[in-house]
Amino acid sequence: MTETANQIINNALTAYGLEGLLTDTDLDLIGTWQRTANMDAVWARVQTSQAYADRFPAMQGLAAAGRAITEETYVALERQYAGILSMYGLPETFYDDASDFGALIEGDVSPQEFSQRAGLAAEAADATNPEVLDQLRDYYQITAQDLTAYYLDPERATSIFEERERFGAARIGAASVTTGVGPITRQTAEQIQRAGITETQARGGFRTVAGSTLGEETASETSDLTTGELVQAEFGLDEEARLKAEERRQRRLAGFSKTGGPAMGRTGFAGLGTAR
Repeated sequence: MTETANQIINNALTAYGLEGLLTDTDLDLIGTWQRTANMDAVWARVQTSQAYADRFPAMQGLAAAGRAITEETYVALERQYAGILSMYGLPETFYDDASDFGALIEGDVSPQEFSQRAGLAAEAADATNPEVLDQLRDYYQITAQDLTAYYLDPERATSIFEERERFGAARIGAASVTTGVGPITRQTAEQIQRAGITETQARGGFRTVAGSTLGEETASETSDLTTGELVQAEFGLDEEARLKAEERRQRRLAGFSKTGGPAMGRTGFAGLGTAR
């Protein structure tokens, strides 16, 4: 009889990943079966365990709200949610814990509603600027599917993004490309983002850099002034780069004055505007 009890109870537990409870001496599932020959009595013991609560985290809330469901229904809902996520190509790690689906089940989110949410999230991701997607991929190896996860549940998707600032840095990196400056490093984009510079402000700064000729060496200039240094100087991210750019600007102003350019007044060169 003990062997039969082991087999019956183990089969029931294994269906829900709870087979470890078979040897839990505090629950005494085999003894309960032997005394009652009643699987409902055995399962009532199972439902008191922490392992059960971890596996079915929504059950307590559902019962308290008068919406109790069976474990079979619970698992069926999980499978439907997982199928929807798979259909939209979301990362396998996005919903990899029982609590993830538990929140949906306890929130009474039907598979149909969840499918609509996922569809809208996918559409939002598709509408994201392709240059931003390029930077997300280049900087952080974040794919369009990862972005769908972000739109579907930003709080949970931080496990993919690690920090939401990545999205802001990617937008700044994309602005650098679209304004004609060209690609900037991830580190520079993150510096600009952390400095509290908005995308609009960054775009204006990049336009200034793109329109500058300071990076183009003249015959008398031997030291390099890279685009990266110009960007660093424009946004005040590196004092050495700022001084380097300013030195080149002042030398050109001085040279222009010697060749008959605008006269130097107390407030600067008259009639010149911004030196580039």
